[in-house]
Amino acid sequence: MSGKDSHPKLHKQRALELYQDGFSYKDIAEKLKFEGYRNRKNNPFSINSIRKWIKDSS
Repeated sequence: MSGKDSHPKLHKQRALELYQDGFSYKDIAEKLKFEGYRNRKNNPFSINSIRKWIKDSS
C-alpha cells in the first residue's frame, strides 16, 4: 500500500471534515485526489463513494 491508503479511515474522516466545511461532493473528491488519497486500486475516490460515506455518517 502506498502513502495515505494505509489508514483506511483517514480518507472518510477527511471527507466528512470537508463536507462540514461546506465542500460539495465533487469538490471533496477533487481535494482528496489533490491530497493523495486513493482507493485500494490506487484510483481517486468517486463522488458516489463520498456521497455514501457522508450519508452513512449521518
